[in-house]
Amino acid sequence: MLTIKKINLVIFTLLCSVHWAFANGVAVVDAATQNYFQLDSSVVISEVEGDVAITTVRNVFINTDTTDTVAVFAFPIDYHASATGIRWDAGAGWNQATIISQAPTDTLPRSGPVAAPLKSYLGYAPFYFAIPDSIPAGQTLTVEFTYVELLDYSHGVVIYQFPNQYSLIQDSILTRQELSWSLTSLRTLDTLAVLSSQTQDLVNYSDNAASVSLSADDTTAFDDYRVLYRLSGDELGVFAYSTYLDPADLPDEWSGYFALQIEPTPYDTIDAMAKNFTLMIDRSGSMSGQKIADAKNAAAYIVSNLDTADHFNVIDISDGIGKFRPALVPFTPTAKDEALAFIAALDARGGTNLSGAFEEVIPAYTGADSTRANIVMFFSDGLPTSGITATNQLLNRVDELITATGEIICIYTLAIGEDVDWEFCTALAQNHNGFTQFVDPSDIIATASSFYQSVRSPVLIRPELTFTPADALTELNPAVTPNFFEGEQVLVSGRYTDPGAISLTITGTAFGMPFSQDFNFNLASSPAPENQFLMKIWAKQKIESLLFDYLLYGDDAATAQSLEEQISWLSLNYNIVSPFTSLSIPDNLFTGITDESGDGEQMAAAQTFQLLGNYPNPFNPTTTIGFKVSTTYHGLVKVKIYNALGQLARVLTRYVDSAGKYQLTWDGTLMDGSAAPSGTYIYMVDFGNALLGGRMSLIK
Repeated sequence: MLTIKKINLVIFTLLCSVHWAFANGVAVVDAATQNYFQLDSSVVISEVEGDVAITTVRNVFINTDTTDTVAVFAFPIDYHASATGIRWDAGAGWNQATIISQAPTDTLPRSGPVAAPLKSYLGYAPFYFAIPDSIPAGQTLTVEFTYVELLDYSHGVVIYQFPNQYSLIQDSILTRQELSWSLTSLRTLDTLAVLSSQTQDLVNYSDNAASVSLSADDTTAFDDYRVLYRLSGDELGVFAYSTYLDPADLPDEWSGYFALQIEPTPYDTIDAMAKNFTLMIDRSGSMSGQKIADAKNAAAYIVSNLDTADHFNVIDISDGIGKFRPALVPFTPTAKDEALAFIAALDARGGTNLSGAFEEVIPAYTGADSTRANIVMFFSDGLPTSGITATNQLLNRVDELITATGEIICIYTLAIGEDVDWEFCTALAQNHNGFTQFVDPSDIIATASSFYQSVRSPVLIRPELTFTPADALTELNPAVTPNFFEGEQVLVSGRYTDPGAISLTITGTAFGMPFSQDFNFNLASSPAPENQFLMKIWAKQKIESLLFDYLLYGDDAATAQSLEEQISWLSLNYNIVSPFTSLSIPDNLFTGITDESGDGEQMAAAQTFQLLGNYPNPFNPTTTIGFKVSTTYHGLVKVKIYNALGQLARVLTRYVDSAGKYQLTWDGTLMDGSAAPSGTYIYMVDFGNALLGGRMSLIK
């Protein structure tokens, strides 16, 4: 069990190192001159299941220029997250973007280089969307952006953070700032804390649910929204989520979606497993300035906090390779002091021979003690300039080197700098049982502390998951289960066809001894509305897995093309933006009436029926859909409501026997009578020989 002291340390390091990724969007007119629309209000709505959050940000901007102009909406999305939707209202009603098979744009309108404050605010991989409408001077633009993310988790402590500090962009007052946050969890909540200075309109929680509402009127966007919750440490193991849908409503052959959150119980009597530990420090010219200072400080912190049972080495990377010692050596006070002196003397110059560095580091693990965890920590911006420079070739070379050792080696990357090659850093770690942490330059020691605390205590190495029945589950991601570390969760998602009881056996090595533990859970046989997020989590993890394969097979044009097509298909069918797709304006977004007969009846139908839209929109929980019939018409009109994945959510009917205006009310419930989740819905009004449609948003 965690001690109070350790819990406080976990909370402190999480607060210091949590990803400063999400914030209010920026409506950019000129990125060079810092010409932006003024942000007037911000509403953030987030629904969290376990530690998966789906967040919608609604920003209202004012064009304070004296002329009409267009803008690009830019949002600092994090590498843990994926965009799922955007819509906008330029004064004439909502318009919804759809995902198309086209790589997203990565440019901003600018008359010169992007201003440093904006570049810093947007971070590593911002999301861009060009608003097509010209906004009149003095008028407003409303943008609503939705994304899904995995929240930071450590030792049962989860933090939801939405940086609402907007001073890099503007310091003027916002008329309204608001957060509406809700949580449901299979594990019991021990603690809920709101660490924000905004007015707390509502804060409550029970064993398995919580809700928070914060607001501020007529103030600057001066403080972040931070909600911390701690899950019970007595409930470790396997937590299963599943939902089972009608195959006719799905884009592929499997009906069920599931996810497992796995966190083994730590051994109370053992502080940390012995490790073979190598720190690789990139000191090439691209790491000059603050980057090399950050890398040295982080490395020095980790060396100072190694365990007495560890063996370690330090490698520096430039055109050539430097070594603290020829091989791994025991961690002693003398070795520690000498290693710190070695790190302090490093300077940034020359090229980056990453392949040469791995060719020195990896073979040293051949024949390593099987009771130790083999760990490599890589400090770099991930930009090779000599040796092997092609990403796929470099990744394959590392694979070859590790395979030749016959050992399991965990690689973790601490990515440094705004121009980091995050695709390479992430792929390198994910393929070798590790993860990537991006440096928060404002507190490198806190980042290094959080990073090291996550990897210093392996609970189970070389884990394998075995399911019974053996063929019950498919499409598991990640395909290779990473090592389990004390206080950390592993998320595994997949698909199934036949619901029912499942047995899971987890095997591996724990502290040099064979480990085996059995778990049982049931796969749902009907829709579970609270678990609809599983569709996006599975698609997100599947896309990430395919992207890694794409990086590996970049030289094989046919394979790369096939992988790109698979990724695009998943993106289009599951509304998850990928590197090969983007949110764009559809050519025909339910703007006309279809005429399947093709015999010229379309014009007559257009004169007969008119869609009046729905009101209110957005709504919670009820909205009324209106339509007009201009001539005498007799027949049953069906209104079919679909969710964002194209799945049928509800059917409403109304008999029409004359000209006039008609209405149908949707109470926000699904086919099974359960409450529909927040999100975008498409409604199609079917008159038999004509079809009209629109979009609406349910926001709770």
